[in-house]
Amino acid sequence: MIALPRIRLWNEFWHYLRQPDKDAFGEVIQNWPPELISKLNKVIKDRFGDERFTGPSIMEAMQRLGYWPLDLVTASVLIELGNANVESCDDLTDKLNKLARYSFYLLACGTDIRFECIRQMPREEAESLIRGLAIAEEFGYSESGGSVSLVNWSFNVFRQIHPLADWARLADWIVLHTTNPYIPFNFQRTRHQWEHSREEATSPKDTWRLVNEAEALHQKRRQEGIEREERESLARSEEREHKRRNIHEAHEDRKAIATNDRVNICKTLAELSDEKRLEAICRDESRPLAFYPDSFAEIDYVSARNLPIELRQALIKRLHIMRKGPWRKLFMQLDSIEHH
Repeated sequence: MIALPRIRLWNEFWHYLRQPDKDAFGEVIQNWPPELISKLNKVIKDRFGDERFTGPSIMEAMQRLGYWPLDLVTASVLIELGNANVESCDDLTDKLNKLARYSFYLLACGTDIRFECIRQMPREEAESLIRGLAIAEEFGYSESGGSVSLVNWSFNVFRQIHPLADWARLADWIVLHTTNPYIPFNFQRTRHQWEHSREEATSPKDTWRLVNEAEALHQKRRQEGIEREERESLARSEEREHKRRNIHEAHEDRKAIATNDRVNICKTLAELSDEKRLEAICRDESRPLAFYPDSFAEIDYVSARNLPIELRQALIKRLHIMRKGPWRKLFMQLDSIEHH
């Protein structure tokens, strides 16, 4: 396609570099249903106070009407554009200038994307219409683009009703003459596969065969990647579970050893007298007082008073941090003895 300057037609209208053609607008809406004409008049009147068609009121309608059908006049202009000699600057410029006068459908919000008219058209006209949409988008005469391009919607309808050889030929033309990576298949990957495959293919139909093979290979690799990730994820999960189990077992072993040690130590201490037992507990600061049974702290007043003064003072120093329980009571008992 010849390199023409790319514009954004809507911006040229918006900044008053062009004015909507009122005569062309009248041609476009002449076959609209009465209810849509009434809605159009209401949109314009609500904004401007009357129903006159002016440049600003037509712009308002394109923005706020909400639904804009593809009329026969616009379709015929697009077909003419689709038949233009894309290698001729003059022919392409003339067709685009004509389209600019009838561009309301391409610029409006809420354009009808069903393209039911394609189902009624001869194949050649339908191809020309879709090529016209592609050219209009390529040079900025359409607000559609990206993955929601009108080319995608129209091509999808064409593809449903025509043989592979026909729509593959049209797809090849679109890929060769446009830069939107989403058209005509709505997926960048499919277009990239087409661009790569057409270099080796003998025909557009053969290109589609290679695209299918490339897509099948892509899906196979993708599935293999998913399965590999699932296996790796399962292996990581099993490894975490194995580590968790080992940690739990080691903890249980340490707990069992600690329990046995406590039982043996407490059994040994239980055989001692109150004085010897409390002396051993006071001397062993490596274990908290909660390690010992509460019964070890329960001695009568006489036994507590008969404890050596050095042991009483050492116990008071050891027990002063306790805030409740039998060991706190023992601390209070020993402290009261010291202060009497």
